[in-house]
Amino acid sequence: MIDKILGIIGVFKELPEAIGYSVYGPIEFSLPKELKEVIGQAPIKEIDTITSVYVQIDNFTNREITEIAILYNGKFHYTPNFSFERRDVQPISEHNAEDKTLLIRKLPPKESVRIEVFLDEDESFVVNSIMTKGRLVTKWMQKISDIYRYPKLALMSFFIICFLLLMFAIVGHSVYTTSLYNNNYRIINEAMSDWDGCTPTPFVNTIESEKLLKRKFQQQLKYEYLIYKLNKVNSFDELKIKDMVILCEPKNP
Repeated sequence: MIDKILGIIGVFKELPEAIGYSVYGPIEFSLPKELKEVIGQAPIKEIDTITSVYVQIDNFTNREITEIAILYNGKFHYTPNFSFERRDVQPISEHNAEDKTLLIRKLPPKESVRIEVFLDEDESFVVNSIMTKGRLVTKWMQKISDIYRYPKLALMSFFIICFLLLMFAIVGHSVYTTSLYNNNYRIINEAMSDWDGCTPTPFVNTIESEKLLKRKFQQQLKYEYLIYKLNKVNSFDELKIKDMVILCEPKNP
């Protein structure tokens, strides 16, 4: 499913390999009474708790990766536990305390390996970096592996991002449209800044009112073109023979 989504967006072939790791701890566990009694019989100091750091390396690719090196800081003397997540065989591993390196020879495709490091009170274990065949596992590779590790979260994030992009597009279009409308409105206002405006007003034209019509027309002469358009005529001679004339009374006489 994840492969299909990455293929759809056209970047799958260009993505780094999905190899990642997780580190949990240090976590301190208390020991059960019976186990403490057994340990107490041995000639060692009393132990009430045990601290461990848990490391998991995931190979989500379709090929086997080799020579996985965990470079760490700190020190510990207990033997780490190595185990595969799916296979019931022991991983081929090695611990070089002098170089502070844990080495796993092979990790099959679509498999994970788990390492448990046990610490005493004055010991520590901090993963510095992880390499595969001399190549560093980068943060970008980690992010790609997180998509495989948490597919539901990745899908949710994908849809949230799409939704946010859609919202940004809608808001951006609205802002652009509003800005364009305001700009057009400003241009029209500037163009009509010296025009006071007028209100279309019907005038009943009779023989007795011809002089009044001519007088009103002269008063509204700057709206001559508009009056002609309102009455669908081309001259005053055509206008004065109409029974109903639409004049344009100035708003500020």
